[in-house]
Amino acid sequence: MRDRRDESRTLTKERVELQWSDAADIERSCLGLLRELSRSGGCVQSERAVQLQTTVRILVRGGEHLARVRSYVRAERSYMLSLEFDPEFQGLLMKVFDPGPHS
Repeated sequence: MRDRRDESRTLTKERVELQWSDAADIERSCLGLLRELSRSGGCVQSERAVQLQTTVRILVRGGEHLARVRSYVRAERSYMLSLEFDPEFQGLLMKVFDPGPHS
């Protein structure tokens, strides 16, 4: 198994919207800031805490990406959510922020 902590990371300050269903199956959403991004996940500074293992939709730059909340910590007036992208979304968001050489 590959250690994801060794993946290169990109620092960002990109606004995102998070959407998820809570334990009562009520749709929730909040705004956040994508602070760090790697191939397999990222860190979002969020207005709200999201329960561990919850699947969230990340809406950013016209796209939608699915991830699972792996951990979170309270940080002054916000929460830092550590997210792991679903396998079919791993690496895709990195391409949005680093499209490679221009022709």
